[in-house]
Amino acid sequence: MESPLQTANDRTEKKVKSKKLTDTEHLLRSLKDKDKAVRAAAAEALGKIGEPAVQPLIQAINDEDPAVRSTAAWSLGDIRDASAVQPLIQTLKDKDEFVRTVAASHLGKIGDTRALQLLREALNDPDTDVRESEERAFNIIAERSN
Repeated sequence: MESPLQTANDRTEKKVKSKKLTDTEHLLRSLKDKDKAVRAAAAEALGKIGEPAVQPLIQAINDEDPAVRSTAAWSLGDIRDASAVQPLIQTLKDKDEFVRTVAASHLGKIGDTRALQLLREALNDPDTDVRESEERAFNIIAERSN
């Protein structure tokens, strides 16, 4: 049995072939699809494109679905573009624990010192996984900055 993500990827691939869109154009359109699995798959794929995908992914971290938000945050961390730091810092206040965990760990991956203050303040998060992720990110960034 195919996973929902694989099914969404298959549908996405069929749409690309039928509309003769470039992969990037299709992925950007897919970020606005009504199906949350398609949006999450697009956010994941855009993370592999790099810098041209940063702004659309920044918008996607405000998606209504937590899976899309966390995937967008993950992809932004993988790209490691400094313009994603402030939006990821704001994502530390997301209502979903997993989204906050991903945002914190990927702020550590980017390693920008602008995140230190808010990571320090966020160490009081009620969720243990979030706190641990924020502490790791804080320590990574602090160590790199010395």
